[in-house]
Amino acid sequence: MDPLAQLFAATIRRHIDPSTNVVRYEPVPTPERERAYGMATVQRYAVEYTDRSRHRNMVTLLTKDAPLVERRVLHHHNREGQPGVPYSHTLDLATDGLAPVCQQDLTPDGAPVGEAVLREAAGRLAQIRHANLEHSHELPLLPRADRGYFAGGFVLGNCWEQWDETMRLAGFAREWGPQRPRLEAAAGRFLADMDQLWAEGDTLTLIHADLHHDQVLVHGGEPFIVDWGQARYGSFYLDLPNFFTPEQVGAYRVALAAVGHVIPEEQFRQRYEMARRYVAFKYLGYTMWFSRTGGPPLEHGRWELFETAVARI
Repeated sequence: MDPLAQLFAATIRRHIDPSTNVVRYEPVPTPERERAYGMATVQRYAVEYTDRSRHRNMVTLLTKDAPLVERRVLHHHNREGQPGVPYSHTLDLATDGLAPVCQQDLTPDGAPVGEAVLREAAGRLAQIRHANLEHSHELPLLPRADRGYFAGGFVLGNCWEQWDETMRLAGFAREWGPQRPRLEAAAGRFLADMDQLWAEGDTLTLIHADLHHDQVLVHGGEPFIVDWGQARYGSFYLDLPNFFTPEQVGAYRVALAAVGHVIPEEQFRQRYEMARRYVAFKYLGYTMWFSRTGGPPLEHGRWELFETAVARI
């Protein structure tokens, strides 16, 4: 059996029918917007298999090359039976680097995320957070969202690197050069806030760390969280500002309370505002890179991100 057929067979046996045999498979067209989803090439396949009664069935599955963190996190979620994560399978949970993962085809419904779906997404996120709250001993190989992460290349390190590169553009230097002291002062406050979230400890769990609307697919009227390649162990507040607006985020607090994690509203809102700086600094660097290289603009404008970063809580 070739490696791809072996992966399909293992996935179907794990999640659909334990007695299956793969008869054949063939690639099917994958929409352009999905082909490089999550910075990895995605391919959709139609897979024909036989069940225990030797009846032939068809299922559509996706494959992509995923980093070790994502493969392990998906395996962990499936083992927990998390309804908000697509079923998946990999034959490699050890190799440090990219390796194939097969997962449920979640072709989006195409409808906008309404309030009911938003509440359901909040509930599914809350289940994931609650199941892994303060369980660092069960997630020893998961990268930490601690000071080293925020000060390093993913967040502030990237922001300053992109700033220095973009300062070579005369227009940017004139407009943004005088703002550097304000941003540096805000970066100090940001690190202090992130230190506080880490030290408090009671919100540390498995987080997505790059959650936004493109990472939540609505399939069959239900939300699924995908693309876990940047997953970390950190405060669940970090996943909120780029998906829930200030007006919507209360749904997540309600969902947490439903699973037994009650947080006073004032405290919840303050920590949410702290986490908004994480999104601001992380994406501020990317907006500069995109504007310099001609890439697609991000949803958040540069000035909006800057004002969020320097705002006092």
